[in-house]
Amino acid sequence: MKNKLNQIKFASAKILAVASIMVSLISCESHEQKPTEAFDAIKKSKLELIDSVVPDRVSADSKINKNQPGEWEIFTWAIDEHIHKNERKIKEVKGIPNQNGKILG
Repeated sequence: MKNKLNQIKFASAKILAVASIMVSLISCESHEQKPTEAFDAIKKSKLELIDSVVPDRVSADSKINKNQPGEWEIFTWAIDEHIHKNERKIKEVKGIPNQNGKILG
């Protein structure tokens, strides 16, 4: 009886040891691989979502007047305007003489 109890304890200890080794091996997978797999899974699900929504989006886009500028065009015009303003300010500052009487630049 005592011998069987020891055998059961020994067997359960072996099972526990093997299980813990297996878990540690599985969890020691490369850290570089896990984010890549997650990124790929998210990308795939987003593409599937876009594919399912595209017909509705196309019909909504067909209602937009093509003569009106889009959000991206308005944004690029605003950025270009800011760039030109800054370039003019730089030219003005470079034209101002410094303390020695030399022109900056």
